Order: sequence, then structure tokens, then C-alpha cells
Amino acid sequence: MEDLGQSELRGFGGWLIFPVLWIAISAFYQIYTIFHILSNSGIGETFSLGSNGFQNSLAFIVSSELLLNAVPLILEGVIVFCLVKKKQLFPKIMIAWLVVMVAAAGLHPLLSNAAKLVLNQSDNVAVVTAHPGSGYDSSPLVRTAIHCAIWTFYFLRSQRVKLTFVN
Repeated sequence: MEDLGQSELRGFGGWLIFPVLWIAISAFYQIYTIFHILSNSGIGETFSLGSNGFQNSLAFIVSSELLLNAVPLILEGVIVFCLVKKKQLFPKIMIAWLVVMVAAAGLHPLLSNAAKLVLNQSDNVAVVTAHPGSGYDSSPLVRTAIHCAIWTFYFLRSQRVKLTFVN
């Protein structure tokens, strides 16, 4: 009788469907974001030789944004491979992806503030404009961290995950 219960837990079903959908949606979003950054950043001028300080700063910001989108995309490719092959590595790489997403949620506001600082430069003097309520909004980071904690617990404790990813 226990074998029947275990056989029902093998495969992609139950709560495991949600992370699979999130990975697919996230991969498309990362690809869209990378193309958006590349098409709107004036990449040729930003990375040209003999750039001034402003262009060097902008190149750093564009490179950082590309990296923050490329790393999850690469992990998503590995996740899809492990998912399709039902590799034991899948839960671990999925948890690593969740941690990377938390790190990206924490780094993104810092890079955004750096971009505002660089883009508000005037005659090599940074001009920072203060707006009421323009402080750091930690809610995306908190949401992502809670999401990470819940799904990490699921991938570590779920019988379905343990029985599905056995190769």
C-alpha cells in the first residue's frame, strides 16, 4: 500500500508545478530584460574606447544589470536540464537560484541608486535630488526572502521532490 502512495508522489504534480512555471516565466523575463538593456543602453557609446568618467560609470551600471540578469538565466538553464533529467541536483540548484534571486533583490536598489547618482551628474559633480518618501523600499527584498524561505523548506522536506529527482 505504501508503494502506491509513493508512486503517486513521483513526477511533476502537486506544488511542484508552481516552481516549474516560475522558472519558465522567469527565463522569458530575464531574456526580455537582457534584450531591453542591450537595446536601450546605447551599448556602442557606453563601452567605447576613450570613454570619460561618466561613460565608465554607466558602463559599470549596465554591466552590473546584465550580470544580475545573466546569472539567474544561466541557473535557469541548468535547472531546466536537471528538471527534465530528474537529477538529484535539481533541489539544490533550485535553492541556489532562490538565494541568487534574494541577492539580486537586495543589490538591485543599490545599483538603481548608483545609476541615479551617475545619471544626475553635472560637470563631474554628483547632484542627488531628494524627494519625499524616496527612501529605500525593502518590501521586494522581504517578499523575495520569504518566498525563498518557504520554497527552500519545500525542496528540503517534500516527499514528492525526494521521490521525483532520483537520477
